[in-house]
Amino acid sequence: MLCGFVLIVAAIFPRPVPASQYKLVDLGTLGGENSYAEAINDSGQVAGRSDNSIGQTRAFLRKDDTLTDIGGFEDGLSTFSYGINYSGQVVGSAAVKELNQWGWEEILFHAVLWTDQGINDLGTLGGKESCAIGIDFFGQVVGKAQDSNGNYHAFLWKENAMTDLGSLPGGNESCANAINALQHVAGYSATSDGNYRAFIWNKTDGMIDLGTLSGGNESRAHDLNNSGQTVGYSTNGDGCCRAVIWDNTEIRDLGTLGGDSSEALGMNDAGQVVGRSRTGTDDYHAFIWSGNQMTDLNTLVAPGSEWILEAAKDINSNGWIVATGGKDYTRRAFLLMPEIRQSIYGKITENTLGYSMPVNGVEISITNTETGVKMVGYTGENGVFLIPDLPVSTYTVRISADSFMEKILNDVQVSEGADVDISGILALKGPSQGDANGNNKLDISDAVYVLQVISGIRSR
Repeated sequence: MLCGFVLIVAAIFPRPVPASQYKLVDLGTLGGENSYAEAINDSGQVAGRSDNSIGQTRAFLRKDDTLTDIGGFEDGLSTFSYGINYSGQVVGSAAVKELNQWGWEEILFHAVLWTDQGINDLGTLGGKESCAIGIDFFGQVVGKAQDSNGNYHAFLWKENAMTDLGSLPGGNESCANAINALQHVAGYSATSDGNYRAFIWNKTDGMIDLGTLSGGNESRAHDLNNSGQTVGYSTNGDGCCRAVIWDNTEIRDLGTLGGDSSEALGMNDAGQVVGRSRTGTDDYHAFIWSGNQMTDLNTLVAPGSEWILEAAKDINSNGWIVATGGKDYTRRAFLLMPEIRQSIYGKITENTLGYSMPVNGVEISITNTETGVKMVGYTGENGVFLIPDLPVSTYTVRISADSFMEKILNDVQVSEGADVDISGILALKGPSQGDANGNNKLDISDAVYVLQVISGIRSR
């Protein structure tokens, strides 16, 4: 008889060496040496900046695997992009030429919005310069802009009008970095003591000080999601910057990668956080924080890369991450895409006297017929086995246990999204092959190949 399928993860001894969890994609440049990724939307479109062939910094949009200069007000002037929404609208800053009070031409930067219709100047709060940093689903934009006194204030731009969000009590400067679907805004503001504090702004309560870690005197918020969580950094009692997450106004230290400082730069609605951290050798490495654990992203990609991922800037709802990598004095934009891999799993039981009992220690080995790579797993006390992290390929599966004849399954095809049945029964060795009722035979449940698709990092 065939047992019902049980989806239980069993212990495997020895466990196969984990495969890379992310595919690392070099986004290239606009013809120059350096590029930097800043933001990614749920369609996988990336906004950032790159050197072009003549050394100018230009905003780019990566769409359909193509990196494109999205233009500016004049050729030869620099542009920067920092945020992108679901519709592919991009925000940032672009250089403009203006005459100053003495009649001299000067280069200034204005907050801009790029749409399918082109580039739009969002203006300022009465001063000379501004910068757009975040944009929501509806095209509402946040950033910072100078007022008539030359102080930068956080702004919200919607319906073609820029609104000053003010600052925390006693402060005269602020900056808005992100806006969510609830029109809540995250950023930082100067305070009466001269230090900066992270804030959340909403139209009902205004600007709310998120505070710091115990003993700290400064914090900044870089991103927020639609679940009431905000991320950034705070100083602690030792004066070190630490990546933090605020659940509403409750703050939590996310730790480091072995160094004394870290900074959270982006997050998604699942609560996964990305950023950068000092390591034990005092280098900056990109990290992901997921499942209450901070992990160096360099350990989650295939080994052998010449690049060191130094900072992860954003993560979308599909778990795709944009980061900047370094090699000597060169910086490059990268996209990290979770590897889609399948598993073979199932449950093995012994049918004795009509009773089904799990069998411990049954060996299941699979061999990739294309590469020859072999992985071995064993059932645990509950009779369950799991062979994880399988790339798409064709496999030979061998199932063996003491006192039972080996079962070999050839040409088992693992393909994306396909359920493949490898059910079967092992027979006893020797003259007894089990009685007419199937007693003393080993039953193998309906084990299938499952496409594991989740938003973020799969726990190992």
